[in-house]
Amino acid sequence: MKHHTSFTAIVSGLALLSLSATAADLDLVAKLQGIAPSQSVDWNAAGGVEAQAQFWATPTRGVALTMGVQRWDAPQELLEGEDAQGAYSQWIGGDATIVPVGASLLVRHPVGQGLFLTAEAGLRYVMVESQLTVDASFEGDEGTQTLSDVIEIEDTVLGVLGLSLDGWFGDGLMLGAGLSYQFDIGNPQETINGADIGSTGFGGLSVALSVGFAF
Repeated sequence: MKHHTSFTAIVSGLALLSLSATAADLDLVAKLQGIAPSQSVDWNAAGGVEAQAQFWATPTRGVALTMGVQRWDAPQELLEGEDAQGAYSQWIGGDATIVPVGASLLVRHPVGQGLFLTAEAGLRYVMVESQLTVDASFEGDEGTQTLSDVIEIEDTVLGVLGLSLDGWFGDGLMLGAGLSYQFDIGNPQETINGADIGSTGFGGLSVALSVGFAF
């Protein structure tokens, strides 16, 4: 329920930001992201892309409406053993696709001719599509029994803090690079067939290359 409340708050905020930014200067920015997950036990690596519509009410202060897609790869685990009832094996692996949607506050400061240092703070509602699977088998007196199922992950909310160096050229083209940190505000639960098996997260340090156009 708290995630639905957060989603409603973010959508309401997006609507208010859009109305307040209609007269502002517009930049469209695309980012290519490489992410080092905070929860390295659950995830090997992650990466994605993000699009931002940046509205600048003044030359140094603005807001951004954002949407992205990220893929998070999980480590493959194989457990095998034998007990008094027979032999067993379990394989876990796969990935998850997340779609973060939200808004950010932006502040930039000129550091040279056409160069700006841009700070960002924002919130993202994260929709999760899990492709994590569990394949298990057990060999006992009644023969071999198998199980294959998907580990479901609930939607969540992330906070984002970032800093980038952006260079603008005379024809309205921007090239930039930056660092950001996305951190979990919720604790997305993992379930199999409705049974809770723990929680995970999508926090991590991100390195991004960006390209933008001024309108």
